[in-house]
Amino acid sequence: MTAGHHTERFLEHGKRFMQSTAADYDALARELPNLRLAMTQAYQRKEWSTVQQFAEVLCRPVDGYLSIRGHWEMLQEGLKEAVQAAEATENQKQLSKFMHNLALSRENVGAWEEARQIYQESLAISKALNDQSGVSRSLHQLGMLAYRMGQYHEADQLFEQSLDIAKQLDDESGIASALHELGMIAHATGSYPRANDLYQKSLALEEAVGNLIGKANTLHQLGDLAEDIGDYTKAYALYSQSLALDKQLGNQAGLARSYLALGNLAYRNGDQEKADAYYQKSKGIFNQLNDLDGLSTVYNQLAALALQAKKYEQAAKLLQQSLDFASSAGDLSSIAVTLYQQANLEYVQGNYSYADQLYHQSLMHEEQLGQPAKCALVLGQLGNMAFEQENYSLAKQYYNRSLKLSQQIGQQMATADTLSQLGFLSLQTGAFAEAEKNYQAALSIVREHNNDQLAAELLFDLGQLAQFEDVSERAYTYYQQALTLYTQQGDSRGMAEVYYQLAGIELDGEAYASAQKAYQQSLLLFRELADTENTAGALQQLGLLAEQIGDLDKAENYYGQSLQLHRELGDSIKESGSLHHLGNIALFKGELSVAQEYYEQSLHLAELAGDNSSIASSWLQFGVLAQAQEDYPAAHTWYNRARIFYEAEEDSENIALVLHNLGTLAQLEGQYTRAESLYEQSLQIERQLGHQAGIAATLHQLGELAQIHQDFEKAQGYFQQSMDIERELGNHRGELASKEALEQLERTQTERNPKNSS
Repeated sequence: MTAGHHTERFLEHGKRFMQSTAADYDALARELPNLRLAMTQAYQRKEWSTVQQFAEVLCRPVDGYLSIRGHWEMLQEGLKEAVQAAEATENQKQLSKFMHNLALSRENVGAWEEARQIYQESLAISKALNDQSGVSRSLHQLGMLAYRMGQYHEADQLFEQSLDIAKQLDDESGIASALHELGMIAHATGSYPRANDLYQKSLALEEAVGNLIGKANTLHQLGDLAEDIGDYTKAYALYSQSLALDKQLGNQAGLARSYLALGNLAYRNGDQEKADAYYQKSKGIFNQLNDLDGLSTVYNQLAALALQAKKYEQAAKLLQQSLDFASSAGDLSSIAVTLYQQANLEYVQGNYSYADQLYHQSLMHEEQLGQPAKCALVLGQLGNMAFEQENYSLAKQYYNRSLKLSQQIGQQMATADTLSQLGFLSLQTGAFAEAEKNYQAALSIVREHNNDQLAAELLFDLGQLAQFEDVSERAYTYYQQALTLYTQQGDSRGMAEVYYQLAGIELDGEAYASAQKAYQQSLLLFRELADTENTAGALQQLGLLAEQIGDLDKAENYYGQSLQLHRELGDSIKESGSLHHLGNIALFKGELSVAQEYYEQSLHLAELAGDNSSIASSWLQFGVLAQAQEDYPAAHTWYNRARIFYEAEEDSENIALVLHNLGTLAQLEGQYTRAESLYEQSLQIERQLGHQAGIAATLHQLGELAQIHQDFEKAQGYFQQSMDIERELGNHRGELASKEALEQLERTQTERNPKNSS
C-alpha cells in the first residue's frame, strides 16, 4: 500500500468516527498511532487539504478525540500543522478556526496571554470575512479567558455579545455554551438564583442537542453551586452524574475536575483518606494534561490536607508549588486562594502578624476580582485570628463584614457558620442573650437545609451556652439532641464530646452513677479515636468521681493512668493536676510522706507554668497535710494564703472549702466557738451553691461539735442529715462515717443513761 493510500484509508476511518460518543472515541483510540502517522505524512508531503481534514477529525479542542482523551501535546502539534496548512492554501475561514482552536489548546495548559493574542488574531480574521459564527466563537473564548483571569465585567460583556450572535444564527449549542458561561459569572459574583436559572436553561439545551460534554460540564457547575449554598448531598449527586458522563466519554479534563470536586466534599466531611485519594487521581490527570491552573488548585488542596494533619513543612512546600503554578498561569484567582492558604498555615503556627499580611493580600485580590463569597471567607478567618488574640471588638467587626457579604449573596451555610462564630464570641464576652439569638438563627438555617452535622454542632454549642448560664436542665436537653444526631451519623468524636459534657452535668448534680457511666462511654470512644489528650481528661474525671464516692484505690488507678498520658503529651499543667490528685489520695490513706512528695512536685510544675489557680490549690492541700501532721501554725499559714487568693478571685466554692478546713483546724485546737462559726459560714455558701457533698461534710463536722458540747439531740440531727445526703450521693465512705458517728453517739448516750437505754 502506497503512503497516499495509507493516508486516505485512515482519513476515511477517522471521518466515520467523529461523533462525541464513547464508542467513536474508542474506535479512534484503537487506530491513534496510524491516524497521527497519516496526518504527519500528509503534512510532510504538503497535502494541505488532507492535513486540515485530519485536524477536523482529531484536533477539535472541545469535543475532539485528542482533547477529550488528554493527548494535549499531540493536539497542539496537530493544530500548529493545521494552521500552517490553512495559511498555505490561503483559506482565511479555516485559518481563523484553526487559530481559534490552537488558542484554546494553549489556554487549557495555562498559556493565557499567548492564547489571548491568538484569539484576537482569529477574531480579526472572522470580522474581516463577516463570519458571524467565527466572531461568536472567538468572543466566547475571550470571555472565558477573562473569566479565568477574574475580569468578570469584561467576561460578562463578551459572553452577552456571543449569545446575541448565537441567537441570530439559531445556534443552540452556542446559546447553551453562552448561557452556561453567564451562569458561571453570576455564580462567581454571588448571584446564586440567577446562576441556577442560567445553568438549568443551558442544561436543557444541551440535553436537547445531545451534547454530552456540555451536559457533564453544566452538571458539574450545578454541583459547585449546590456545594456553595451548603447542600452537600445534592452536590455529591450532581458531581457523581458529571463524573459518570466523563468516564463514559473518557473526558480526561472532566475527570480531573470531578475528582477534585469530590475530594473537596470528602475534605469538608473530615474524610482525609478519601479526599487524598481523589486529589491524587486529579493530580495525575492534571500532570498528564500539563494543566497549570488545575495543578495549582490540586496542590492547594493537598496542602490543606497536610495543614489539617499538622504537617506544616509539607504544607508549606505544597503551597509554594501551588503559587508557582498559579503565577506561571497568570491566574490571579488561584494566587489569591494560595495566599489565603499560606495565611492559614502561618495562623495555626501562631505567626499572627505575617498571617494578617497574607490574609489582607488575599482579600485585596478577591475584592479586585469581585468575589464576595471568597472575601467573606477571608474576613471570617481574620475574625477568628482576632478572637484568638482576645481582640473581641475587632473580631466582631470582621465577622459582621463577613456575615453581611454572605447574606447579600444568599450563601446560607456561610451565613450559618458566621452566625455560629458570632454566637461563640458573644458567649465568651458574657452576652448570653445575643449568643442564644445567633446560635438559634444558625440552627434554623442548617435545619432548613437538612444538615444534621452542623445541627449537632450547634446544639452542642447551645448546650455549652446553657451551662455557662447555669441552666443544667436545658443544657442536658441540648446535649441529648446533639447526641441523637451524632449517633445517627456514626460520629464517634461528636458522641464522645457529648458524653463528656453530660457526665460533667451529672457530676455537678452529684448523680455519681450516671456520671460514671457517661465518663466511661466517653473514655471508650476517645480511646477508639486514639485521642490521647481527651483520654487523659476522661481518666482524670473518673478518678475525681471515684474519689468523691470514696473508692480510693480506683481513684488512684485512674489518676495514675492520667498522669502517664499527660507526661507523654508534655502537658505540665495537667501533669501538675494529676500529681495533686494523687497527693490527695495518699493523704486520705494516711501516707503523709507520699502525699507531701506528690504535692511538692505538683506545686513545682504549677509555679513553672505560672498557673495561679493550681498554686492556690497546692497551698490549700499543704494546709491539710500540715494539719494531719499536727503542725497547726503551718496549716494556718497555708489555709490563709489560699483564702486570700480565692477571695480575690471571688471563688465561692473554694472559699467554702477553706472555711471548712479552718473550722476543722480550730476544732482540733479546741477553739470550738470559732470552729462552729467557720462551719456555719462554709455551710451557708455550700447551700447557696447547692453543693450537696460540701453540705454533708460540714453537717458532719457540726455534729461532732454538738457532741463535744454534749448536745446529743442536735448532734444526732446533724449526723442523720449528713448520712442521708451521702447515701443519696452514693458516697459510701461518707455514709459510713456518719453512720459510725451515730452509733458512737448512741453508745455514749447509753453509757450516760443506762436505765433509759434498758
